Amino acid sequence: MTRDLILQTAMQQYATYGIRGVSMNEIAHSLRISKKTLYCNFKNKEELILESVRTETAKIRKTLEHHVADSSCALEALLRFKRGMYQRHLCICPAFHRDLPGFPPAYSKFIEFKNQMRQRVRELFEQAIGEGMLIREQNYDLMAHLYAEDTENSAGQYELMLTLLRGSCTPRGKEWIDRFQYTDQGI
Repeated sequence: MTRDLILQTAMQQYATYGIRGVSMNEIAHSLRISKKTLYCNFKNKEELILESVRTETAKIRKTLEHHVADSSCALEALLRFKRGMYQRHLCICPAFHRDLPGFPPAYSKFIEFKNQMRQRVRELFEQAIGEGMLIREQNYDLMAHLYAEDTENSAGQYELMLTLLRGSCTPRGKEWIDRFQYTDQGI
């Protein structure tokens, strides 16, 4: 039994039922291992939650950088990432985010992650300005904040962010978004 499989299973259950809605016993049962085996890998639930958050946030960072590397411009990376976050959060129950502050080390790691995401998204906005896709006269700090906060509440936010981005575009950026949005590539 690998730690990775335990982390994956725990995160799936936390995303489905919330953190408080899942016991160590239930995680062990779903993996068909003993609680002793689970506790050999993680000394307690708090450690398992912390490692689950670390693993999940690392995946999200990697996804963003993958979108950046595979996109033709910063605007495309932002749109692809936002859509991926929206789809990902369709699978996370609100109880997960309500429960997380009750586990301070994991919550602290999550807040650190959101701050890093805010900074990285802000850099992408600056890159898009430099590429002539976005106007300079916009509060991109606020938009980056919305991107980061959106990690907790994505339902319905994708369309809002698309509208905010399009409203911040230069004519070239608007043309690009309209063309990109309706091509076979999709977002």
